[in-house]
Amino acid sequence: MIYEKVFTATQGQHYDLDHYNTIINEHEACGYNEKGDLLFVMLKGVLKHDNVQLAKDCFLEMSKKQNKNRGFAGGSVDGVVRKYIGNQSYSVSSQKSNIAGFYDRVLRQHTKHFQGKVVCRQTAFTLNNGDLWEKSFPFLQQVSCLYKQYGGVYYERQKKEYDCILDNLKVPDTVFTTITTNLNFRTACHVDKGDFRDGLGVLCFVGDFKGGYVGFPEYKVCLKCEEGDVLLCNVHEYHCNTELSFDSDVDYRLSFVFYIRHDMKQCYEQALWNESKYEYYTPQKKLI
Repeated sequence: MIYEKVFTATQGQHYDLDHYNTIINEHEACGYNEKGDLLFVMLKGVLKHDNVQLAKDCFLEMSKKQNKNRGFAGGSVDGVVRKYIGNQSYSVSSQKSNIAGFYDRVLRQHTKHFQGKVVCRQTAFTLNNGDLWEKSFPFLQQVSCLYKQYGGVYYERQKKEYDCILDNLKVPDTVFTTITTNLNFRTACHVDKGDFRDGLGVLCFVGDFKGGYVGFPEYKVCLKCEEGDVLLCNVHEYHCNTELSFDSDVDYRLSFVFYIRHDMKQCYEQALWNESKYEYYTPQKKLI
């Protein structure tokens, strides 16, 4: 199905379900923009039951941490999306949004050591929870296999990029370096930044929830995503979630975004081993 832009979206804004003309809830449904570029591939109920449980067991607790690092996705407060402390920007609202795997940015307290150079590292979760990280691999690897099966040329481009990255900085036997988790987070309108632009974002969902449809507001199409679903989509188009609701206080919506960070292939030399046991990798050969 081809969709045309019929609306001009605003970053940081929320769009409710009644904004959309089309709701997709079909297995293997595909959507394209007017240029013929893929918007989405919807895969209903494809995650194995064991891997749904692994996703919860390995990532639910880490996903509960509050952060102010989501920019426009975090929405606006009184028209303001970001605030600054020194030269660092933060979302105006806190969200339960966290990362696992590997990242191509230095920890903020260590920026003085690198003076803006490209730097890659393990995330805190992966560094400090090696048992959970390794336990999650069957889940992560099934998602990558689904990407291979349905992603076509986008998967091939991402596999080529993945093969250029140091083994220490990628998820084994996948085409990913990084996973973002979002817990009960209704994202506002945004485009993803800092990821490999020639691939797709791969999303999946667990939990018992209502709403939280993934929408492309400029095309007025959204997708009903439920537990066990996987969505391949162009995260460089404006996208967001509809409103969320839960039947009880213990219910939740945990979503995952799988991708490659843009600068990972530049990093290959260990540059710093600090008191917290962080290994940093940079293009430099000289240790700091």
